[in-house]
Amino acid sequence: MKGKEAGETKFSLKQEVQEFFRLGKTERLWHIPVLAAIGVGSPLLTGYFLGRLDFGILSCIGGLVILYLPSGGLEKRITTLMACAFGFVFSYAIGLVFSFNHWLAAPVLGLYAFVVNMATNYFRLAPPGNFFFIMLASMAICMPFDLAHIPTKVGLVAFGTFFALLPAILYSIYITKIKKLEPTVMPDRKAPHVLLTESAVIGLFAGLSLLTGFIFKLHNPYWLPISALAIMQGLNVLHVGRRSFHRISGTFAGMGLAWLLLQLKLPPLGICIAIIVLQFIIEMLITRHYALAVIFITPMTLFLAELGSGMMIDPN
Repeated sequence: MKGKEAGETKFSLKQEVQEFFRLGKTERLWHIPVLAAIGVGSPLLTGYFLGRLDFGILSCIGGLVILYLPSGGLEKRITTLMACAFGFVFSYAIGLVFSFNHWLAAPVLGLYAFVVNMATNYFRLAPPGNFFFIMLASMAICMPFDLAHIPTKVGLVAFGTFFALLPAILYSIYITKIKKLEPTVMPDRKAPHVLLTESAVIGLFAGLSLLTGFIFKLHNPYWLPISALAIMQGLNVLHVGRRSFHRISGTFAGMGLAWLLLQLKLPPLGICIAIIVLQFIIEMLITRHYALAVIFITPMTLFLAELGSGMMIDPN
């Protein structure tokens, strides 16, 4: 019996190793990575040329709404993106409003994650689903509270969504005219008890992870709920475990890539261009191999985090 169990374990490990090195197939067109790069790059470069890179960095986060561009007819594409753009702005505003108290921020984020997961499933929103709404709320809720600057910050995120909406709408008009539309496959709604349990788990761990970051006084505590949420996007327990390993290994390799890129001592414009290129590569890989995508996500997020402060960090 023990020999049989050992054989099964060895076979399972072999399967997992093969799975890790397998590059998955994807039906995603190269158009989406290009649009994502435009959505992130346009506000970033605008901020650079206007001398307000800090504004450009904040706006480019709103540009990620372009990743929610669905398939289907023109009306569906536009209404989905408009609704998601509003969701981006609302999520960021909620985070800023409740950033005045850390002990309140954690349960608010948990409750918001719960509601967002329920809502995205109800409206059958395709991947990335709840992820970026909760990510925006997490980032905003960890910022220093400044009531006077809340309208400016929310406006910049809204401005970033506009940068994404414009090319997305133009692309949608073009693609729906020249390409025969196939029937849209909508994600299934989960059973009420399954959805309730899933939303509760997501909300609980989003809140607990943020609270952990506050307790240990981490520099950027929002990375805890974002990382927890990223791996919880898995379809089942096995998939979640795989994504955890992919994220850890990809981050370690990504730090090596970040170190190499930082050695180049790129000027601000060069870093902006690097962020745009990295965003394109990420969107090409994210549906094929999560760990490979994380390798490029790591230096991109590092550049975004440090660009506004003048890149005064020691790569070593």
